[in-house]
Amino acid sequence: MINQAVVIGRSHRIMQQNCQDFSITRELQPGLAFGVVLDGCGSKYRGRERSIPSNNEVGSKLLGQFADAYLSQSLSNLIVNSRFGRPALLELINGLYSGTLDLLAEVVKSIPFADEAARVEFVATHLLSTVLGFVITPDAGAFFGLGDGFLCQNSQITRLESQNQPDYLAYRLVDGDLSMGSTSGFQIEIIENSSECNWLAVATDGWNESLVGMLETPRQKFSLQRWVNCQARQRGQFEDDGAAAVWWRG
Repeated sequence: MINQAVVIGRSHRIMQQNCQDFSITRELQPGLAFGVVLDGCGSKYRGRERSIPSNNEVGSKLLGQFADAYLSQSLSNLIVNSRFGRPALLELINGLYSGTLDLLAEVVKSIPFADEAARVEFVATHLLSTVLGFVITPDAGAFFGLGDGFLCQNSQITRLESQNQPDYLAYRLVDGDLSMGSTSGFQIEIIENSSECNWLAVATDGWNESLVGMLETPRQKFSLQRWVNCQARQRGQFEDDGAAAVWWRG
């Protein structure tokens, strides 16, 4: 079983800002599934002696829709060819990285910006988003992505923290200070003994370790979203937007 939830953070509600997180999940057959969460950068961009608000929910939703289509099609191909092992999985994840980067590059290329400064401003205010996900097959599994958030396997929680300086995928589209020299692909963490894995989760950094651990309880359809909404009503929970994708075996 697989499910997902997204909640707007308290600070965004107060400031009347859009939710900048996004999540997708899909299970093509038992034991063959993926989940991805995305978190658009909320910081203002300072350029040309002015401060520009962030609309990076555009990037999170754009990348999320692409990841959904790409992973759904790629996993369908694995079913047809009965290729579920680690080599096929790594090929799939590397292909997703190349595809998402090509997508962002084509979007930027298609807009006739007046100059390079306008191009950089668009990237910084619309396309900066973290990406974290998992893929599980009958024979292998892996976490992948770039940016802050949480990975969880059978209650073993890993927090990814970059001191508020995530390596956004879209940094690779520009040169100079914004890019910070980013060139690497998705970071990949192989899920050892994936056949013994009972549940997996990825979550954006609006969550905390205690809440991520509570995702162990299977919740179908809208029950997960209702539970997250209830947690968000408690003071101190979800000050920032939060997105999670969870898979439970059986």
